[in-house]
Amino acid sequence: STAIEQMRVRGEIDEETAAIYQLYAFRHPEKLPEELRALPEPQVACATHHFVRAYQMLRQGRFNAWAQNAYKQGIARPSSAGYYDSTVYPVRVHYTKSSLASKAASVLSYVEYSWEFQVETIGFLPPVGDYGGSSEGGSTALDFYIGDAQGAGGYTAPEYNYPSTPHADCTVWVMISEDVSGGQLKTTVAHEFNHTLQASHDCLEWLAFWENTATYMMELTYDSVDDYIYMLPEFQMYPYAPFEYYSEYDAYYYGGVMVTMVLDEAFGNGDGVAVRRAWEECMQNNEYTNEPDYFDAIDIVVREHGGEGLDEFQQTLTEWRYLTGTRDDGSHLSEAGMWDTYCGTYCEPPDDRTYSFSSLPVTGTASEPPYDHGSSYIRLNIGASHT
Repeated sequence: STAIEQMRVRGEIDEETAAIYQLYAFRHPEKLPEELRALPEPQVACATHHFVRAYQMLRQGRFNAWAQNAYKQGIARPSSAGYYDSTVYPVRVHYTKSSLASKAASVLSYVEYSWEFQVETIGFLPPVGDYGGSSEGGSTALDFYIGDAQGAGGYTAPEYNYPSTPHADCTVWVMISEDVSGGQLKTTVAHEFNHTLQASHDCLEWLAFWENTATYMMELTYDSVDDYIYMLPEFQMYPYAPFEYYSEYDAYYYGGVMVTMVLDEAFGNGDGVAVRRAWEECMQNNEYTNEPDYFDAIDIVVREHGGEGLDEFQQTLTEWRYLTGTRDDGSHLSEAGMWDTYCGTYCEPPDDRTYSFSSLPVTGTASEPPYDHGSSYIRLNIGASHT
């Protein structure tokens, strides 16, 4: 995955070809150029952003004839050796080999629980399903597959625009890795299920917000697992970066769960509804400009809760992400006080500079000046003799 992006940066392939190669890496590595097939499997928690990125390029008319055909090959579904249907919701879980049948049954129960919590309790739009053809799982239900995810914990693959609705939603199918188990299997299913709900709202939204949201929803759905915490350092150690930053090189957007968590706890009730409202405000009919986008949506949701929009959200995020771990004061993020047990000070954004009271006044800029929507922290140690 990273090697493909490096090829793009060096100018060896264009952005559209890179997007197709990313799909091949997780679905059909045998279709990659030989030098890429020889590399180890990419290891990522969720590869959905690669599939969404390619789908967005397709919808925006950026693919030539070769890329359009390659995209269809890149999202071709795996073969099903059997399946279980939900008796509660329109969901079908396939296993790709008979030895995975029992795991498929477990996944079905986790999907049903995720549906109940995220759709019926929080209020997200339900998945749109698909068209029911033989190559689309054999029914109009939402299809999950258990099998070889080529190094990913799972992914959600957009297929087609859904014409029955006016907004930019899409049909999807989901892959869950056969190698994931235990609590991680529960949160992976909840994470990918939330991607299917995002696809019901806006398949053209910015990639970082897809992962910010799904990581938060897997935490709310299975609150006792807490594996989201291990992703926080990817975000917290780089406070100067824009909170919407997305890169193929790192997992910043998973640690960006902080964005949705602060939105929900600082301006909502900590129950996921404020984040669901943001996705409702992201919904659009426009195919090309992604307007309204999630900046607009955050602005609206903050104002709905008596705040002053996106600028106030940025200020709040700057404050709340700092008061975490050993700095937690019990008045901000609800679980922040336990994060240092999992990741020490790496769950706390670093101070850019530190001064003593005696060194005042000081002048100068931060060594890492913040980008728009980023932050830098200057610490003043005032000592016991100053209050």
